[in-house]
Amino acid sequence: YKLDRIDSQIQEIITQIQKLIEVLRGRK
Repeated sequence: YKLDRIDSQIQEIITQIQKLIEVLRGRK
């Protein structure tokens, strides 16, 4: 199993979502 690779991908996705939320909040 290569869980480390999947873990890093999930972490990257979470970071992108957090940035997107910040952008959406900034527009309001």
